[in-house]
Amino acid sequence: MSQYRSRLEKQSFLVERPSLHYHLRTDQVASHLGLGCLYRDQHLFDKALTQLTLAHDLIQELILIEDSPDRQVLLGVTLTIHGEVLNRQAQFHTPGQSRTRDSCAALGKQQRAVRIFSQLERSIPGPPLTTIRHKLIETFTSMADTLETLELHAESKAAIAEARAIGNKAIGDDSTNQLHLHQSIAACTKHTMDARRDLDDHTPTLHIGSKIYNKHPNHQYTL
Repeated sequence: MSQYRSRLEKQSFLVERPSLHYHLRTDQVASHLGLGCLYRDQHLFDKALTQLTLAHDLIQELILIEDSPDRQVLLGVTLTIHGEVLNRQAQFHTPGQSRTRDSCAALGKQQRAVRIFSQLERSIPGPPLTTIRHKLIETFTSMADTLETLELHAESKAAIAEARAIGNKAIGDDSTNQLHLHQSIAACTKHTMDARRDLDDHTPTLHIGSKIYNKHPNHQYTL
């Protein structure tokens, strides 16, 4: 974590020089996003949300200067993680207004990420398409968990079906079937989410299930 803080301090100093301002923004985004993920993994959700908001605002600034598919991907990734953190925070609340508010905010960000990745999927040919589909699968899987928190079970199943369809669609395009494997990992993650939620039902005062998160080494967000 100290490495991210050190990078941000150096960047804050250099950003005062106009000639370097533009080129430093992308690195700053990566630093904020990295800190956000670290805080997320430590369940420090307020700190994570602060870093993710800073990353989002910087990406929007870059897009206003010059838009590109890479920046749209970065925005989609940030929105997906932001939504995941909001929903995790909601799962630590007792059912009620605060929980619903956080999960609704999470769903809005994830739906926006789906729109971004879906548009990119239609417009980007070649190898980068596989990366976009990976992002779509991750976002649909994360969104399914949020929908479960909101007790929208049919919609959650539909989101998982969308992720599965993307994986199946790519089988003919990828002889190694890596994307299909990725979709399978995402589906396993969803089964873990369901098991965790069932455990919560049996430990209503301790919320043991909400303290368990699946961490597969090949299932992670990348920039």
